[in-house]
Amino acid sequence: MKKYLSIFLAAFVFSMTGPVSAAETMGVLSFQNPQKELFPTAAEAAADAVTMILMKNRRYALIERSRIDAIISEQSLGATGAVNSSQAAEIGKISGCKYIVIGSITELRQTKGMEKKTRQTCITIGCILGVFPGIIFKAITQTRGNVVGLSLKVVDTVTGQIKYVGTGTGNDDTLEGAFNEAAKNALSKFK
Repeated sequence: MKKYLSIFLAAFVFSMTGPVSAAETMGVLSFQNPQKELFPTAAEAAADAVTMILMKNRRYALIERSRIDAIISEQSLGATGAVNSSQAAEIGKISGCKYIVIGSITELRQTKGMEKKTRQTCITIGCILGVFPGIIFKAITQTRGNVVGLSLKVVDTVTGQIKYVGTGTGNDDTLEGAFNEAAKNALSKFK
């Protein structure tokens, strides 16, 4: 009796923690990088940052990007580096992913420390009394060393439809930190 109970218990535990179904798998492709000459590894850095944010979500099992890259080169898909939604759906079907993340780097630069930014502010007493709705002005603000902007799409590989679109920017002393912040902001409303 104990033997059957232990087999049943092991099967139950495996079913609860076993492999994730194909309906919950996701792959992240390298991002388009219009500034390859200046930042040659930025496309992979963007994809890595998005992958890390998605891993923290724990809702999806992530497929290794090298597996997806091998499929892309084998099938001659996205040879130019630009992958559209229908190609992403095809890549996802071949790799066994339910969803594929595609995207591009929209901004990538290093700052010199000070920039003019548009800010909206209001005078404290005026806001409390509802007299002043706010004043828009340009202020010189200190920025950290790197600014990154990302735009991404999550494509359903079965239907080819876009499930989610997000954009985000990041600003940090390190390029990695800026990518992480941009990825977090781009995926902030993704569920």
